Amino acid sequence: MKMLTLTLILLLFTRVLLAPALNCLYIPEAEKINPYEAIWEATCKVESSNNPLAYHMERNGFASIGIVQIQSSRIIDFNARTGLNFTLVDMYQPNKAKIVFMHYASENNPNDMERISRLWNGGPDGMNKKSTLKYYHKILSEL
Repeated sequence: MKMLTLTLILLLFTRVLLAPALNCLYIPEAEKINPYEAIWEATCKVESSNNPLAYHMERNGFASIGIVQIQSSRIIDFNARTGLNFTLVDMYQPNKAKIVFMHYASENNPNDMERISRLWNGGPDGMNKKSTLKYYHKILSEL
Protein backbone atom coordinates (compact mmCIF):
# COMPACT_ATOMS: atom_id res chain seq x y z
CA MET A 1 0.00 0.00 0.00
CA LYS A 2 2.87 2.35 0.80
CA MET A 3 4.33 1.65 -2.63
CA LEU A 4 1.03 2.51 -4.34
CA THR A 5 0.70 5.72 -2.35
CA LEU A 6 4.26 6.68 -3.13
CA THR A 7 3.73 6.01 -6.83
CA LEU A 8 0.57 8.14 -6.89
CA ILE A 9 2.32 10.99 -5.11
CA LEU A 10 5.22 10.86 -7.55
CA LEU A 11 2.85 10.83 -10.53
CA LEU A 12 0.91 13.80 -9.20
CA PHE A 13 4.10 15.68 -8.35
CA THR A 14 5.61 15.19 -11.80
CA ARG A 15 2.32 16.29 -13.37
CA VAL A 16 2.52 19.58 -11.45
CA LEU A 17 6.06 20.21 -12.70
CA LEU A 18 5.09 20.05 -16.38
CA ALA A 19 4.60 23.32 -18.25
CA PRO A 20 1.01 24.12 -19.12
CA ALA A 21 0.17 23.08 -22.67
CA LEU A 22 -2.45 25.68 -23.51
CA ASN A 23 -1.57 28.82 -21.61
CA CYS A 24 1.42 29.96 -23.59
CA LEU A 25 2.06 32.30 -26.49
CA TYR A 26 4.07 31.14 -29.47
CA ILE A 27 5.01 33.43 -32.37
CA PRO A 28 6.47 31.28 -35.15
CA GLU A 29 7.99 34.20 -37.09
CA ALA A 30 7.75 37.90 -36.51
CA GLU A 31 6.57 40.04 -39.40
CA LYS A 32 9.47 41.87 -41.02
CA ILE A 33 9.32 45.63 -40.79
CA ASN A 34 10.40 47.67 -43.79
CA PRO A 35 10.75 51.33 -42.84
CA TYR A 36 10.80 52.30 -46.53
CA GLU A 37 7.52 50.60 -47.45
CA ALA A 38 5.36 53.73 -47.14
CA ILE A 39 7.59 55.78 -49.43
CA TRP A 40 7.75 52.87 -51.89
CA GLU A 41 3.96 52.79 -52.08
CA ALA A 42 3.72 56.57 -52.44
CA THR A 43 6.36 56.57 -55.18
CA CYS A 44 4.49 53.84 -57.08
CA LYS A 45 1.33 55.94 -56.92
CA VAL A 46 3.01 59.18 -58.02
CA GLU A 47 5.22 57.68 -60.73
CA SER A 48 2.76 55.34 -62.45
CA SER A 49 -0.57 55.23 -60.60
CA ASN A 50 0.56 51.74 -59.53
CA ASN A 51 0.86 50.56 -63.13
CA PRO A 52 3.73 48.04 -63.44
CA LEU A 53 3.59 48.33 -67.24
CA ALA A 54 3.97 52.12 -67.34
CA TYR A 55 6.22 53.54 -70.05
CA HIS A 56 7.21 57.14 -70.65
CA MET A 57 9.68 58.68 -73.10
CA GLU A 58 11.45 61.43 -71.20
CA ARG A 59 12.67 64.78 -72.55
CA ASN A 60 16.22 63.47 -72.30
CA GLY A 61 15.36 60.85 -74.94
CA PHE A 62 15.45 57.89 -72.56
CA ALA A 63 12.53 55.69 -71.58
CA SER A 64 11.32 55.44 -67.99
CA ILE A 65 9.87 52.03 -67.31
CA GLY A 66 7.70 50.25 -64.78
CA ILE A 67 5.92 51.01 -61.57
CA VAL A 68 8.53 53.55 -60.36
CA GLN A 69 9.68 54.77 -63.79
CA ILE A 70 13.31 53.63 -63.85
CA GLN A 71 15.72 54.70 -66.59
CA SER A 72 18.63 52.72 -68.02
CA SER A 73 21.20 54.98 -66.31
CA ARG A 74 19.79 53.97 -62.93
CA ILE A 75 20.00 50.27 -63.84
CA ILE A 76 23.61 50.63 -64.99
CA ASP A 77 24.52 52.35 -61.71
CA PHE A 78 22.55 49.81 -59.63
CA ASN A 79 24.23 46.83 -61.35
CA ALA A 80 27.68 48.37 -60.86
CA ARG A 81 27.00 48.95 -57.16
CA THR A 82 25.41 45.58 -56.40
CA GLY A 83 26.97 43.14 -58.84
CA LEU A 84 23.50 42.13 -60.02
CA ASN A 85 22.59 42.07 -63.68
CA PHE A 86 19.13 43.60 -64.03
CA THR A 87 17.93 44.93 -67.37
CA LEU A 88 15.62 47.83 -68.07
CA VAL A 89 12.94 45.35 -69.17
CA ASP A 90 13.18 43.73 -65.70
CA MET A 91 11.73 46.96 -64.30
CA TYR A 92 8.31 45.90 -65.59
CA GLN A 93 8.41 43.39 -62.73
CA PRO A 94 7.46 45.26 -59.53
CA ASN A 95 9.47 42.92 -57.29
CA LYS A 96 12.69 43.74 -59.20
CA ALA A 97 11.87 47.44 -59.43
CA LYS A 98 11.34 47.39 -55.66
CA ILE A 99 14.81 45.90 -55.13
CA VAL A 100 16.32 48.79 -57.10
CA PHE A 101 14.21 51.40 -55.29
CA MET A 102 14.99 49.96 -51.85
CA HIS A 103 18.70 49.91 -52.62
CA TYR A 104 18.72 53.66 -53.23
CA ALA A 105 16.22 54.48 -50.47
CA SER A 106 18.25 52.55 -47.90
CA GLU A 107 21.24 54.81 -48.50
CA ASN A 108 19.25 57.41 -46.54
CA ASN A 109 17.63 57.66 -43.14
CA PRO A 110 14.12 56.13 -43.41
CA ASN A 111 12.73 59.22 -41.69
CA ASP A 112 14.16 61.54 -44.33
CA MET A 113 11.37 61.16 -46.87
CA GLU A 114 12.32 64.40 -48.58
CA ARG A 115 15.86 63.28 -49.33
CA ILE A 116 14.75 59.83 -50.49
CA SER A 117 12.10 61.17 -52.85
CA ARG A 118 14.10 64.07 -54.24
CA LEU A 119 17.16 61.91 -54.93
CA TRP A 120 14.93 59.29 -56.55
CA ASN A 121 13.38 61.91 -58.82
CA GLY A 122 16.44 64.01 -59.57
CA GLY A 123 19.38 61.64 -59.25
CA PRO A 124 22.50 62.43 -57.21
CA ASP A 125 21.89 66.20 -57.51
CA GLY A 126 18.19 65.89 -56.68
CA MET A 127 18.44 67.85 -53.45
CA ASN A 128 19.75 70.85 -55.41
CA LYS A 129 17.02 70.84 -58.07
CA LYS A 130 13.95 73.01 -57.55
CA SER A 131 11.83 70.65 -59.67
CA THR A 132 12.28 67.84 -57.17
CA LEU A 133 10.68 69.90 -54.41
CA LYS A 134 7.35 69.79 -56.27
CA TYR A 135 7.82 66.04 -56.71
CA TYR A 136 8.45 65.65 -52.98
CA HIS A 137 5.15 67.41 -52.21
CA LYS A 138 3.36 64.94 -54.49
CA ILE A 139 4.95 62.09 -52.53
CA LEU A 140 3.89 63.71 -49.25
CA SER A 141 0.31 63.93 -50.44
CA GLU A 142 0.30 60.16 -50.93
CA LEU A 143 1.80 59.31 -47.53
